[in-house]
Amino acid sequence: MPFLNTLIDFLVKKFWPWFMKYVWPLIREHILDILKNIFAELKEKLKKMFSEQGKQGAASADGNAANAQAKANAATSAAEKDKWEAIAAVWRDAANMFREENEQLKRKLEDAVARAERTAEERIESIDLSMHSTSGAPILMLGHQTTALPLPENDTTEQKL
Repeated sequence: MPFLNTLIDFLVKKFWPWFMKYVWPLIREHILDILKNIFAELKEKLKKMFSEQGKQGAASADGNAANAQAKANAATSAAEKDKWEAIAAVWRDAANMFREENEQLKRKLEDAVARAERTAEERIESIDLSMHSTSGAPILMLGHQTTALPLPENDTTEQKL
């Protein structure tokens, strides 16, 4: 048992500070990179979806505007021509609204993803990770959660190197 106490003392007093100084920053950066990649992929998928929906709406409205303009051009009276030209103008306005709304959605998405990235980074940077020992047993503290770690002799998990 004295060896085990010495080992735990070494882990808590020597290894843990070294881990926190040299290893944890690398792990933290890796986690941030993973999250940034996830956010970037999500952003691109959503932008593509918004773009496709916006293009479909604008194309449909443009088609309706072209049909109305064709009817205006084929009209046999001034009143009928004015009516179809007004309808064509409304459809052109609708097409422009689709395009503008699509651009606004893209900008809002950019802002939302940037805020989410900042929040994730702040939360990861603020992770409170510490270790101490109580009665010879290692205790890991992660934020407000405390976990008593098993002693090495009781650990039956397979070690991977």
